Amino acid sequence: MTLLVTGVLLQTVQLGGVFFGLGLGHGVPAGLSALIMSACPLIVAAVAVPMFAERLTGRQWAGLALGLAGVVVCVSGNVSGGGASGAGYAYTGLALAGLAAGTLYQKRFGGTVDLRTGTAVQLLGATVTTFPLAMAHGGLRMPLSAAALGSLAWLAVVNSIGALILLFALLRRGTGGAATSLLYLVPPVTAVLAVPVLGQDLTGSVVLGMAISGAGVLLVLLRVRRRA
Repeated sequence: MTLLVTGVLLQTVQLGGVFFGLGLGHGVPAGLSALIMSACPLIVAAVAVPMFAERLTGRQWAGLALGLAGVVVCVSGNVSGGGASGAGYAYTGLALAGLAAGTLYQKRFGGTVDLRTGTAVQLLGATVTTFPLAMAHGGLRMPLSAAALGSLAWLAVVNSIGALILLFALLRRGTGGAATSLLYLVPPVTAVLAVPVLGQDLTGSVVLGMAISGAGVLLVLLRVRRRA
């Protein structure tokens, strides 16, 4: 049951909330969606300290704040709300809650579960809960084109399986805040990949944001050397 709950939170609630906010006429800009989701490390760290008695140093808290600042700089050119609806922001906020809650739930109950078995059960739970949502919003038909099939394969193998297995492995090795701090690198890396894939320009704000976020993640992850 624990694995099913985690799967629903991380797969159905998180990914479904993001996609619903971006699409279905709600129009939340991708940059603003990334910025909202990037609040997750701070939320996880704030909750994990009292819940799991985790200890973060002042340097790590500064790194979390710096990482978020880097994301703000990176997406500063694409944070306008435009014609986004209130429902779109609600979906994105729900996605953030799903990601944070799922991460904390996995940290609390899924630390000793085999990652392969656990991921399979989580995906089963996500499939059962996602199926009716898909049927109610466009059905299960999709174009059999290389672009559509390639996107589906990437979302399934990389987003739904690879990324979460990596997150779970990191949660076993360190604190929740430290593990999720790597999410700060997602918007900058996405902006860099958009240059060859989408033909977009690499702006100065992206480069600066990458440097700031990278420095913040290093502050969180680097271990303090013990004095001999």
